[in-house]
Amino acid sequence: MWLDQAVDRCPLAQFTPFTRLALRNFTRYRQHGLLPRPGGAGDQDARLMEALDLLDGEFATLAEREAKAAQRRGR
Repeated sequence: MWLDQAVDRCPLAQFTPFTRLALRNFTRYRQHGLLPRPGGAGDQDARLMEALDLLDGEFATLAEREAKAAQRRGR
């Protein structure tokens, strides 16, 4: 998982146009429930849906880590 890897350069330099597209669509999906094309998940590009699932999992892992850290700090 990328959260556990050492970063030795700016991650933004690693972004491809598809990475930017996936992040933009993830934000729209997460905040507004909007998919990029009409229809449901089965009507979307499979590669994009896989990227959205991956991002969802990574953000959930990050949120869980932050919650555990806050709990350890006594919040």
